[in-house]
Amino acid sequence: MASLKIGIQLKLFVYFLVIISMTMASGGFIIEEFLVHWRMENIQISLLRHLRFIELMAKEIPPSVLHEHYPQLAKRMGDVLDMRVTFIDEGGWVVGDSAVSSSQLSTVENHKSRPEVQQALSHEAGTSTRHSSTTSEDLYYMAYVARLGEDRVVIRLARPLHDLQNEISQLRMLILSSLLVAFVLAAFMSGMASRMATRSLRTMVQQTARITGGDQRSRLEISSQDEIGGLAASFNTVLNHLEQLMASVALERDRLKAVLEGIVDGVMALDAYGRIILANHAVIQVLSLKMTPVSRFLEEILPRDQVDGLVPPYSDKVYQGEIELKLKGGGSKRIQVTAVPTQSDRGLIILMRDVTERHRMQQVQRDFIASASHELRTPVSIVRLNAETLLDGALEEHEMAITLVEAIFRQSLRLSQLIGDLLDLSRLESGSHHLNLTMVSAFDVLGRVEEGLFNMMESKNICYINQIPDELMVFADPSAFEQILTNLVGNAIKYTPADGQVEVKVKRLAGDWVCFMIQDNGPGIPEEHHPLLFNRFYRVDPGRSREMGGTGLGLAIVKHLVEAMAGKVGLDAVEPHGCCFWFTLPLHSTLEKGAVSDDDGTHSHDS
Repeated sequence: MASLKIGIQLKLFVYFLVIISMTMASGGFIIEEFLVHWRMENIQISLLRHLRFIELMAKEIPPSVLHEHYPQLAKRMGDVLDMRVTFIDEGGWVVGDSAVSSSQLSTVENHKSRPEVQQALSHEAGTSTRHSSTTSEDLYYMAYVARLGEDRVVIRLARPLHDLQNEISQLRMLILSSLLVAFVLAAFMSGMASRMATRSLRTMVQQTARITGGDQRSRLEISSQDEIGGLAASFNTVLNHLEQLMASVALERDRLKAVLEGIVDGVMALDAYGRIILANHAVIQVLSLKMTPVSRFLEEILPRDQVDGLVPPYSDKVYQGEIELKLKGGGSKRIQVTAVPTQSDRGLIILMRDVTERHRMQQVQRDFIASASHELRTPVSIVRLNAETLLDGALEEHEMAITLVEAIFRQSLRLSQLIGDLLDLSRLESGSHHLNLTMVSAFDVLGRVEEGLFNMMESKNICYINQIPDELMVFADPSAFEQILTNLVGNAIKYTPADGQVEVKVKRLAGDWVCFMIQDNGPGIPEEHHPLLFNRFYRVDPGRSREMGGTGLGLAIVKHLVEAMAGKVGLDAVEPHGCCFWFTLPLHSTLEKGAVSDDDGTHSHDS
């Protein structure tokens, strides 16, 4: 508002003041000229009246003695009129002068060349303003031709010029005083007029300031029907249209944001210079960024050698490809990129999809097919060879036939176990295997496991130690719990040399969790195999595992079963040799799947 007050109001005030000043100056000049001219006309009329009066007085004197009475008449009229009176004959000689004595008239120079005299002789009357050499002062002269008897005599009046100048000065002072008073009044009225003229504008500025300050619902008040009122109405119309447009833009923006944020793939928009102008939140996750990449160039976040088709100038064709992104913490990501050029701003729309897991699953699938094929090839080959041998005549030899049939039976059992484990693992990975979670006695489940493995322990003379308390209850699926213990305890017995020791013990963890530990004093497992040990078909010693009847799927099944019951599973080395497999289970049903924390579910073995 201050800027408006200093700007428009002051400008209007100055404009009004300049116009008024110029008008008053011009008017004052014209009035002065008019009054001066009017005053001079009045003076001339007054002087002419005096001259005619002198003419009448002169005509009262007899013509015969008039020439002798000119000096006295001039003296008497000069005293009466308080002016210099001069009588000049037609030849230009002064015959009477109120300012010159009679004795000195002969010394006065001829006045025929005087302008007023010449004008009077030619036009009856004449005027002139000049310095008088006789009286040594500036005078205003007016001459008049009078016919006195037979002679033409010029009667001249002279009035001091300083009197006229004083009158004109007084007139000018009066005019200037009037103009000054009028100027002050005009300045005041100009200020009031400029203030009143800008009052509506100041109100509009205040209201627009409120609108720009955040009061979007406010509108300008239309207080008049003039141009300013029309401007306010137009401004309100623009505001309404703008509000509708902003609402439409906000709605489209929210829709676009909702769509972009609902897309699990990363979406980016690039301008014609390769700068990112739009990106959804998925881009941060796909590219493993810490913050939004908006306002950055694509080369800053992706390897330069892998974005050749994504930097300006863009191709008119759709780009499709994959890039490999190296992560700072190690590892890499495979990202599928689809880029579509935009015709409106010559930019680029990029769709990014993290296909790392898909590539991993494809590789896992290939590895699984290769591993399953390899595992199935041996028993199938043995069954086929033994069957061919029997068909070739071995059936006639009783002992050989029995040996071959027993081999076929063992391999069929191995195939049945392998196929059963594959089906179990498939159900676990697909989520179709449903668990019946309930409170289970760990001691009873372990007892059933011991009964099933008793012959194996007895054949190898294993020292088996059970430290599970009788009263220990866990929240688990009984069948799954038994299968976990059977796998882990069975593996410990299998890979522990004769006369070795297998110990099953338990440890209470924080947060109502319990850790089961199956420890042996066998040869142990090198640490480089620990991260891969729970993968499908992974074996530390493949030949030895197959000899002991293993399928390579037991630990993978154990891992899935434990995680399905919200637990964790792992392996620790035991000094000087041996290993300890452990897994955790909750003690109560109030614990939900995945609720175990790192502190609660991580077991550290004390050797």
